[in-house]
Order: sequence, then C-alpha cells, then structure tokens
Amino acid sequence: MEKKDFKKGQKAILLSLKNVDFRKTMDIDAATGECTVVKVGRKYITVEDSHGWEIRFDMENNFEEVDDSFSYTRSELYLSKEDAKKVLERRYLIKAIEKSLHDMSWSTFDGISDQALQNLHTALIAVEKERIVLKK
Repeated sequence: MEKKDFKKGQKAILLSLKNVDFRKTMDIDAATGECTVVKVGRKYITVEDSHGWEIRFDMENNFEEVDDSFSYTRSELYLSKEDAKKVLERRYLIKAIEKSLHDMSWSTFDGISDQALQNLHTALIAVEKERIVLKK
C-alpha cells in the first residue's frame, strides 16, 4: 500500500489482531471491520472505526498502528477484506507449518514413504534458497 491509495472519505478494512487465533480456523468476518479514512497527512493516515474511535497508522513505517492511546488491541489497515484475508491465510499457514515441524521427532518419519520424505526435503531446500536470497 502507498499513500496515494487512500483518500479522505474512502472505506477501508481494519483487521483486529485481538480477534485472530492462528491455532484455529480463521473467521475473516470476526477479525475485520470497515473503517473510514478521515485524514491523509504527510506521515500518518487516520481512520475512524465503527465505534467512532480514531486510529492512526504510520505510512512511513509499513502502515503500523500508532498506539498513542490506551488501546488494548492492535489493528492493521488494509484496502480490502480480500487483502486482509490473504495476509491471515499466509500467517495461518506459517503457524501451522511451524507447529508441525516443532511437533515432529525422529520417530515421526519412520512410517513416512520415501516419496513423501523427498517432497518434504525438496520443499525445505526451496524455502532455504528463498531465505538466503531475501537476506541479500
């Protein structure tokens, strides 16, 4: 997202991180709500949520929420519900993979076919190659 993507009065989507549990199936409707852009400044974009609360996001810092209130929850700003859903699906996949790998022991692999082991090995090599490229 960029500053030019937002205009005063435009509808956007707030993703409330307090309503996201990556251990369970995601409910995009429970985690998101519509907001209205009330100000697009030089550094911050300000939106108003459905309760009338104003929330600021730092456009120079990856649209991170500026927490200068007593807010007990963190929100993320998206242009559409589909954008928020893509981010949630990716995070859910990462958490699921992380948990699966963490829960595995040597005995886990005893009953797995050679082809499944080869597929897992190929996938891990591909992930490592991308990670190395991203570090550069």
